[in-house]
Amino acid sequence: MKKDNLFWPAVLTVMLSLSLGGCGSKGGEGGTGSGSEIESENDSTVNSQAPQYSMTAEQATLIADNGNPDYVNISLNSTSGRREETWTYSGLKKMYVFWDGVRVKEVNITVNQNAYSNPPSVSPALFTKDTQKSDIIRLFGSNYIVDNQSMGSLSFETWYYSGQGIAVSFSGDKLVAVQTIDKS
Repeated sequence: MKKDNLFWPAVLTVMLSLSLGGCGSKGGEGGTGSGSEIESENDSTVNSQAPQYSMTAEQATLIADNGNPDYVNISLNSTSGRREETWTYSGLKKMYVFWDGVRVKEVNITVNQNAYSNPPSVSPALFTKDTQKSDIIRLFGSNYIVDNQSMGSLSFETWYYSGQGIAVSFSGDKLVAVQTIDKS
């Protein structure tokens, strides 16, 4: 998805969802990784000792059958404590919405190939409520652009990794949102 078209509206949506909150239960978070792998900017493998999200069986099967989603949006640490995820598979023409790992929605989408041109390959399991800034630096490096944002009493720092197609937002040192976008 194009950065200019979707990045800032998605960040504002995440900020709004964090400020409004909802109901739900916690689930799936925890544990430390035992060597997960991601694709970095130069397609080499990076070893992560960051916390890992425990995927549900349905999520694990979806990734096993189709690979990592083309695009991922994750909202963490909202008032509800719920992990809210949207996974987009352009090849399947599907979008899946999960709350705490449970699919709550599956949507058929129309794919404009111009809008899906260079997606990253990032596992949603790399991001948990316990992920810290140091974990993100260990995973993706320190070559990012910082944007500070605020909404009412909430303030966020967003790191944008353009070459890797990922934006991560923090409130203090806590990860609160992740969005993947086309790599530039």
